[in-house]
Amino acid sequence: MKASMADRTLVVARLREIGDLLDLAGKDAFRARAYANGARALEASRLTIDELLEGGRLLALPGIGRGLAKIIEEIHATGDSGLARELRRGLPTDAVAMARATGLGLAPLRVVHEALGVSSLHELRAAAEDGRLLRVKGFGHKKVGKVLASIARGPTRAPGDDAAGTVLLHEALDVAASLEDMLLATEAIHRVRLVGSVRRRVELSRDIDLVLVAPDTGAALEAATRLARVAVVDALSREERRVRVRLGDGMPVDFVACEAPEVGITLVRETGSVAHVAALEARALGRGTTLEAIARGGPGEASIYAALGLAFVTPELREGQGEIEEAARGFAEGRDPWDDLVRETDVRGLVHCHTTWSDGRSSIEEMAAAAKAWGASYLTITDHSAAAHYAGGLDRERLVRQADEIAAAEEKVGIQILRGTEADILADGRIDCPEDLFERLDVVVASLHARHKQDEDEMTRRLVRAMQAPVFKIWGHPLGRLVRSRPPVACRVEEVLDALAASRGAIEINGDPRRLDLPPEWIRAARARGIPFVLSVDAHAVADFRNVRWATAMARRAGVRRSEVLNVKSAAAFARAVRPAPERRAA
Repeated sequence: MKASMADRTLVVARLREIGDLLDLAGKDAFRARAYANGARALEASRLTIDELLEGGRLLALPGIGRGLAKIIEEIHATGDSGLARELRRGLPTDAVAMARATGLGLAPLRVVHEALGVSSLHELRAAAEDGRLLRVKGFGHKKVGKVLASIARGPTRAPGDDAAGTVLLHEALDVAASLEDMLLATEAIHRVRLVGSVRRRVELSRDIDLVLVAPDTGAALEAATRLARVAVVDALSREERRVRVRLGDGMPVDFVACEAPEVGITLVRETGSVAHVAALEARALGRGTTLEAIARGGPGEASIYAALGLAFVTPELREGQGEIEEAARGFAEGRDPWDDLVRETDVRGLVHCHTTWSDGRSSIEEMAAAAKAWGASYLTITDHSAAAHYAGGLDRERLVRQADEIAAAEEKVGIQILRGTEADILADGRIDCPEDLFERLDVVVASLHARHKQDEDEMTRRLVRAMQAPVFKIWGHPLGRLVRSRPPVACRVEEVLDALAASRGAIEINGDPRRLDLPPEWIRAARARGIPFVLSVDAHAVADFRNVRWATAMARRAGVRRSEVLNVKSAAAFARAVRPAPERRAA
């Protein structure tokens, strides 16, 4: 029987735990990084553990040698490893989270555990508040006060960050997966479902929302509040069967409990935006009924939408932005209006990859081997252009020389590699690549990397000129935003999109979880103009191949269809579509 994704999740979690414990113990920083890198490499692969163990494929993943491979095999076979057990010896159950949340090292946590039997943040906080922690050697009033302050403190952000108290999508999903494992380990909870803005794949969320399915909702909420990662219980409403807690890093989590027959309506109400749910309620009232009346008898989500005369609305689209009307048309015509939404598994080519030639952390051969292990048909090598000198950008000579290494890696690994550049859009709008090289490259990503603070007129002129360049270019991370730390550049976006639509090019939907650029509202505007897209990984290491999932999430939120995405095509078709020069002259 093939291993499930849950098996791989367990192996990844154990590797991360080992890396964290080695790091916190200060024993061997290199070994700690090796385990963390191994976890990322496994996570980036599309193959199951069983498939990776066949024929030595596991050793083909970057950063995984024979020693680490043996640990992975052991974890896969037994669910744990001797090394992990040795590192955990004498430590509280949730030592890593306790250390991260309090700033305490493993040694003092071991002392506290031995003295008081404390195994979780929840128990540590209780011991600090009731004075028991003061009786432990090395813990005075000042130190206990710092422990309490650290546990109670919310997530720290950079000064002036207007996204304070928010969590990035990839962080939220990682935490939700960890919490789900812990919740399902309790006898009181039978199923856990992710809802809210994180299920809709919104870039930033104020909290994480989880539905707990259980025969006894009170017992389910009680079990949730006692999880090792829970530091503070903010509010508990048994009437609404809802509890809000904060984890050790301050992240808010809302638990909503329901019985099995109520799952459908709970998912509908807890997933959609306020506007989406209000539209459903209005539609029910227009039919002389209510959502609650429709939900009697325990129908699932799809049945509730069908009872309202609607096709099932995929969670990413439940924002109250026209999806109800589209769902009504689909239902009336007997079709699924979103059957052709792009999916992660549709992506065949990994586009926008950096290597050690510029600011990447993996070699061309390592990127190629990892792409093949991931299941890709091709990848593009697009290191920075010369203007990005701070990132080791390639001048003409180095860009030409890189072609030999690309050809060697392509032959050795057995995967097609398209040669390209991520060329800076210069201050005057020129693309930083010698014109004669356009004919020798397979792909050009044109991106902003400097002078983000030009005023609206300057930036618009700059981008319009770049978009009007007669070569085919992929507009990389178009608005230059960093989700939580840098706003989009000031420009008249529709004017720039008009220029690109009239020229030759595509738009990158950048999957770097700190970029996620373009945002969905502008993706929709580009779609209206018929501009094609590339779902890009912007990978600086092999672990970044997982960025496909975040690019896909942004695309789905904007309703992007498979036919609108270039890198779902074969390598040959993609190369034809993105070729910078209209025709190739002989070299």
